[in-house]
Amino acid sequence: MDELEAIILDVVYDKKIVLKEKLIEIVSLKVSVEKNKIERKIQKLLDEHKIYRFEETYISLLGFGDKLEENINEKLKYVISKDFLFKNPLLDNGRELCDNLIFFNGVLIMIQAKTAKYDSGGGMFSDPSEFNYENFEKFSKKTFDEGSKQLKVSINRVERNDFTLEAKNEKGKLIRINRQDIKRIHGVVVVYFPLDETMFVIKSNSGSDYHFKNIETPRQILTYDELLKLLLYFSTITDLIDYLDKRGSFVLDKRNRFIQEEDIIALYYSSNRTMNSENTSDEKYKESVVLYTGFTEYLESGELKKQLYKKANLERPRKYVDSLIKDISELDHEGNTEFLKELEKLRSFNRRMLGETIADKINELEKSKKNKAYLFHKIGVQCGVVLCFLKEDEEVGNFLINACATAKAKLNLKKVFGMYTILKPERIYGFVHDAKEYSEEERRKLLKYYGDIWSEPKQKNFEEFN
Repeated sequence: MDELEAIILDVVYDKKIVLKEKLIEIVSLKVSVEKNKIERKIQKLLDEHKIYRFEETYISLLGFGDKLEENINEKLKYVISKDFLFKNPLLDNGRELCDNLIFFNGVLIMIQAKTAKYDSGGGMFSDPSEFNYENFEKFSKKTFDEGSKQLKVSINRVERNDFTLEAKNEKGKLIRINRQDIKRIHGVVVVYFPLDETMFVIKSNSGSDYHFKNIETPRQILTYDELLKLLLYFSTITDLIDYLDKRGSFVLDKRNRFIQEEDIIALYYSSNRTMNSENTSDEKYKESVVLYTGFTEYLESGELKKQLYKKANLERPRKYVDSLIKDISELDHEGNTEFLKELEKLRSFNRRMLGETIADKINELEKSKKNKAYLFHKIGVQCGVVLCFLKEDEEVGNFLINACATAKAKLNLKKVFGMYTILKPERIYGFVHDAKEYSEEERRKLLKYYGDIWSEPKQKNFEEFN
């Protein structure tokens, strides 16, 4: 990479979106190069897809065009399997319900993605210094307001008793969602608005503060950058849903004023996920009911940053569970959807616990002369999993069936999932799903003949930040 290319990329990275003429002007001040040469280099970077056009006159770090929902869809795959993800689902009248949809464990998340012209079409501006209440209001109508109105109509439709949606998930499988299957609904507007977030609170002509996130209708508004941050800090669907639950109540309270999404994320973690400043672990924030700023500093440079960094390192073993989820999702096997759902329910911390158990068992097998090792792990109050690892292929189907049945009977569980896999080359070989109700006589026989397979599993003592 030559110096000119590096400078152009650095400016675009810093601005995220910039008028092409403005980009050329900024770069020309940083390096002694003719403007036509800078323009040719910009075109080369565009051709190589290192930077992108946004509409006709802007250069963007991200290649959206009118495909913001596609970018969002790809990012959501990091936190949820394609089995539970839908893009542009259509109602029976042919109208689009929303741009992106997640339906998992009774929770429906509808996302409306919005971009608008940054020039006269959307009333926006070519320079942050031109930002004011009037042109922000025009942009808001094209994005926040329009997206919110669309979501409100969709939410009203979903809340009808006769609501039914038939849509193909990202695996191409037709899924039917009925109203009675939906426990909670989240509507989220995601807008491509990559400017300084301190501009979100401004003074109107009347002198009162205007903040597009303090709203009365039950919707959640995020910029695309903020969505990416959420998916970084909340990397499982269960963690993300919990944050949206707490955030939804928090932002609708007009007493809670904030500037950056990091403020809310930091409050969430520092208050033990209660979103109540009284519960924060840092004394200097205990009186912060009104948040103007401050928690971001706690997240980016304070004790919370150290704790979250430590948490991320401790959670490295969860990669075994993430890989397991990915492999199961790609298989077309009877019963795998239920197993997949139970694994997806696990929060990041619980995936770490299961991941460490898997890592220990694999290490034990690799050091031994045996061909087989197996483990049992509870993944819910009344749900467990039996995992069997093989060095080389052998018939273990009956063993797995008996192991699952015995674990279920001995530990009084409602269901147990079993899976066996060959480590090299790594591939999943078979499933067992035991949700049968055993009689006392059947339980007695299982425990008599196979009871020595399992004892009460020894669980490690885990703490999230230790």
